Amino acid sequence: MDNQDQIRLFDGDSLAGYLDSRQRAVGSLVDSITREQFLAASAETLVRQVVDQLAIAPLVLHLDKMQSRQDDTKIRKMVDADDYGMPVRREQTVRAHKLSWIIPFSGEALLWQMNNGPRGEHLGVVDAGQGLLTLTLENTTDVEPSWYQRQMEQTMNEIDRVISDQGNRLAQFRGKLAEAAESALARRRRHVPT
Repeated sequence: MDNQDQIRLFDGDSLAGYLDSRQRAVGSLVDSITREQFLAASAETLVRQVVDQLAIAPLVLHLDKMQSRQDDTKIRKMVDADDYGMPVRREQTVRAHKLSWIIPFSGEALLWQMNNGPRGEHLGVVDAGQGLLTLTLENTTDVEPSWYQRQMEQTMNEIDRVISDQGNRLAQFRGKLAEAAESALARRRRHVPT
């Protein structure tokens, strides 16, 4: 997992645009249903089939399975120094702690990159195959442990807010998919002789 790049969470393509493109696919998906299946299945079954293919599972964090890890590292920091008797600020490598929180999640991993409002400010590593989000904080060794706790709580509050907003948007989208599928099926039914 350390080989993966960090991404800025919720800072990619527009979620609204992505959902619109999926909704536009309803007509072609209905048209791709075989004539035999179209005539044999009930309208409710066909609507459910189309919705299930195009709906998106919202992100869910499994905080009860979260793990944390602490490593020693080095970071670059501006420090006050003395240069031939003159005070200067200089970048220096200093000892630091790196705390990582590994959080299992379910849902569509692509949602970590979907923008649903203000651009994301937090970096994370998303392992879609394993269903893991890793959040990492680094700071010098003289920082109190409470600093990490406060930063993590703030980050998680913001992530929870975005995931909740996405979940509401995805629930509305599921309803719109059902309406679009019903309309496309009715249109096709008018053109398919029984």
